[in-house]
Formats: sequence, C-alpha cells, structure tokens
Amino acid sequence: IDRAILTPARHVVRPDRLFTLALEVPLDASHGAGMTTTSYVAFDTLREHAPSVAGIAAWRRTSTTVIVSGEQARAEAMLVSGSYFAVLGAAPRLGRVIEPTDDHVSSGAAVISHAFWRSVLGGDPGVLGRRITVNRIDYAVSGVMPAGFSGHSATRVDIWLPIAAAMRDT
Repeated sequence: IDRAILTPARHVVRPDRLFTLALEVPLDASHGAGMTTTSYVAFDTLREHAPSVAGIAAWRRTSTTVIVSGEQARAEAMLVSGSYFAVLGAAPRLGRVIEPTDDHVSSGAAVISHAFWRSVLGGDPGVLGRRITVNRIDYAVSGVMPAGFSGHSATRVDIWLPIAAAMRDT
C-alpha cells in the first residue's frame, strides 16, 4: 500500500507530474466508459498532436520467457515507447535506456532491471551488448537500471523492450 499510494516511485523525477490518460468511449448520452489502454496508432496521434503535454509515453505489461545463453527465464516485461524513460526522468546504472530512435522497427535494444541482471545474468559487468531472445526476437542489452527501479508503478519489471520492435513480424 505504501509504494502503490504513498511513496513515489524510486528514481523517477517529478512523480507528482505523471498521470495516466483515460480515453472515454460514449456508451449512451449519459454514461461513458474510461479506457486506459489504446492502440499504438492512437498513442502516436496523441504524441504528434498534443503540444501542451510536456511528454507522452506508451507502455504495456506482459509476462514472457527470456532466453539467455540457451537457458530460459520467466520475466515480467514492459513494452515501452522511446519516450518512456525520458518522461520518467530515469537514468540507467549502466549503458543507455530505450530512446525515441528505438521506436523504429529495426531496433533491438533491451533494458534490464538490476535484479534481473544480478539473478539471471550473474551481475556480468560486460552485459552491455549481450544477446537475449524474447518471443523469437533477438535483442541486445543496452542498459541496466538502478536497484529498486520498477518504472512508474509498484509492480516488478525485469525487462523493458521497445514497443515497435515487439510488434514487428518475426
């Protein structure tokens, strides 16, 4: 309860300025339904046509299996737009985060949590550039986040991947 409601996310700059946008779909004249999920096309439209918003990012949680050196590991993943880490003001412990240039389908950057780095990759100091596979897509580890970082929410995240790369055909 403390982390979910009272204590701001660690390693996030200005958490008081973050909010989740809910889109309302009219059901009838007097009621609507709020949705906090939308398509990537709708997100892209908001990003391009909402100049009054300082930063906008997209994210989607998923549970997955990551293959590292031929071994499988369960992971909680977050697919994110290239603006996600900049909106949070979060910096990596090692390497770099996913950036707007990673919104192109050819990007295979992956950012991992400190805990995942330690438990699955043995805290390897040469982890940057190491290849991992998620859903038959190859990624190179581009960064490791600081201990305790879980993004904008209290739920554990092991790996952050670019939405665009995760959506490409394999």
